[in-house]
Amino acid sequence: MCAHSASPAHPFDPNSSFLRLAMPSLSCSIASNSNAAPLLLNMFHRKALKTMKIGERKRFRLKAPLSPSDHPSSSKTSSVSESGEPMEVSETLTALDKEEEVVLLSCDKVEHIVNGGSIVKRRIYCPIETQNDKHTPAFETVVTLDMVGRVEATNEVFDERLNCDFRIGEGELGMGMEKSVRSMHRGEKAQFVFLHPWPVSLCTNPKIPIADLKNTSVVYEVTLKSFVDAKTPFECKTYEDHLAEAKLRHEQGNRAHEAKLYTLAITKYTKAQLYLEQFNDFKTPEEQETYAQLKVTLWLNLAAANLKLEAYEKVKLHCTNALEIEPKNVKGLYRRASACVALNEYEQAQKDLALLLETEPQNALAKHLMKRVQQKFAKDAELEKQTYQRIFTKLEEPETKPLYEEPKKTDVQAPISSSSLIGASSIKWSIVIAILVLIIGVIMSLFRGK
Repeated sequence: MCAHSASPAHPFDPNSSFLRLAMPSLSCSIASNSNAAPLLLNMFHRKALKTMKIGERKRFRLKAPLSPSDHPSSSKTSSVSESGEPMEVSETLTALDKEEEVVLLSCDKVEHIVNGGSIVKRRIYCPIETQNDKHTPAFETVVTLDMVGRVEATNEVFDERLNCDFRIGEGELGMGMEKSVRSMHRGEKAQFVFLHPWPVSLCTNPKIPIADLKNTSVVYEVTLKSFVDAKTPFECKTYEDHLAEAKLRHEQGNRAHEAKLYTLAITKYTKAQLYLEQFNDFKTPEEQETYAQLKVTLWLNLAAANLKLEAYEKVKLHCTNALEIEPKNVKGLYRRASACVALNEYEQAQKDLALLLETEPQNALAKHLMKRVQQKFAKDAELEKQTYQRIFTKLEEPETKPLYEEPKKTDVQAPISSSSLIGASSIKWSIVIAILVLIIGVIMSLFRGK
């Protein structure tokens, strides 16, 4: 039994586990992603399996629920023997109808490396001394692997690499395999199922044409023999250590840039800068000059990679950092001018190009970009001139309209508002009251005269 096997938590789920069972007529391993699993797990009663522990024996009434023609898997379903070798389950298994003793030898949990189950891991073996160790391969770790890739349906080997060394983070294995290897412990042997469509970067020179492989799932059996972690900036003590690690990542970034892996190149250049930033104890001016030159190169390479990704603000920042050390650097001036043109900052671009052409008057790229900037300025000046011409033309036009216009008479009478009606009625009543007062006064004067 494998060194890593242990009694599963109770209850466990046979649908997400790799089970190894034994009985007199059959000794095989059953995984939830194998063709034999639906048939065999039904025969062994999933609910009953949940109650079992490692090494426990139970008697089952084995009866095939379906005939071979009705079952979704083929009449000869493939599985894995106890030793790990592929085997075929005889079609006579589908005609079983008897009671037999079954032993649960082991139960390995299936781990999904990528959400959604596109990469599924099953641990085959792991030494006891490392299985609980949290030390696993990290970014930039150099790993030594044995890798064997098979087509899941036919078990045909299409990729076999033994004692091969890879550095995590350089994209040699593809992101999927790198994530898989980073889940392993030293000395561990595991099986990874890559569901289709799987990344072609897993194998650049397969023994089977890629066209025949990309529509099927593949299984990789990987053994992590050893790994060596990269030195961190804090582990480097001397000038030579810092410089060597920075140059190594500079070269790795250049290779990634040539392969058009610009994001990876940016990561490598940034790591190289970290090694330089952590050291400032220079013994000679030559050492300081070497560091400064490498810093300028890294800033310019970061600007070039970000320029490919159209991250123009970052391009300006990196070029500015380089120009602070070397103010008349041609590459720094040109790349910052290119970013400024993309951001419509033509005045800054013109200044950088003018300084560049003072240093290299025959630089063809700078001349071409300066011509674009000057054409933009000429176009903007022409638009501004046309705008002012339209404004002054309107101001100089004679006034044809009279200063005052009589309101137009219309046949339709405007509606009278309620406030105007109230005002008119109050005036009428005032006149009536005044007349009455006058009449009363005349009558009273007549009576007095009598």
